[in-house]
Amino acid sequence: MFYVSFGIDKGGFNNDFDGSMGFWPRASSGQYELISYYNAIDMIDYCDKNHVRKFKSNFPAQQKKLLNLLDKLDQDSNPVIQIITLKKN
Repeated sequence: MFYVSFGIDKGGFNNDFDGSMGFWPRASSGQYELISYYNAIDMIDYCDKNHVRKFKSNFPAQQKKLLNLLDKLDQDSNPVIQIITLKKN
């Protein structure tokens, strides 16, 4: 189940995977992939404001990857690209 809303802080699919920003697709590869991107500073600010480091994820390995990425980002970093692979029926 998912919900759709608008705004950078709560747009698209609710991200209960690692606690970061919601996912609002901006493109599709046509190969069961949806693609989005975020400015690095927007991702840093969102994750700081929403206490992502304290989020209790059901996928701790994926959350650790996110936290490692956040530790490397700064305001001059390139945008963060997010690729979601859909399940095939």
